[in-house]
Amino acid sequence: MPKKTSRGESIGQAIEKCLRDWGIERVFTITVDNASTNSVAIEYLRKKLNHRNASVANGKFIHMRCIAHILNLIVQYGIKDASVSVDRVRSAVRYIRASPSRLTKFNQRVKKEMIDSKAQLCLDVPTRWNSTYMMLKVAEKYERAFESYVRDDHNFFLTLLLEMEFLHLMIGILFEEL
Repeated sequence: MPKKTSRGESIGQAIEKCLRDWGIERVFTITVDNASTNSVAIEYLRKKLNHRNASVANGKFIHMRCIAHILNLIVQYGIKDASVSVDRVRSAVRYIRASPSRLTKFNQRVKKEMIDSKAQLCLDVPTRWNSTYMMLKVAEKYERAFESYVRDDHNFFLTLLLEMEFLHLMIGILFEEL
């Protein structure tokens, strides 16, 4: 019966094939994120490359962790203290962007409030460490437009309120289980 290959070993084999196909004969480092499968893949490659004498420094430095991924983890951890506020902004931006007519109404509020900015409302992306900052920075420019919008669209206020109540309910349930 053939030995079952783990996901990490499969990744290692795929990288090994790419190295061969590209004619790369010696390897100093390989940069990957912190997933455990990547650790398995890198260990697989270390053994294979050391066996072929194709690694620099006997593979001592082959596993280079991605600094952008580490930075993203640090930022995500750091903004947890402000998560309720960030969630409110995210919900407001999501609500406005979910409909072309809402976006049009919002842009009318921007003009009415005489906000001079060409920036577009944007949502953050969990894998981009600076995207939450960009979302907040743009939303802050439009604070008066959001305030004006909420007076005219009662669903906007109710949607945000319900989302926040649901979030608080879920947090309460999670802490009760702990």
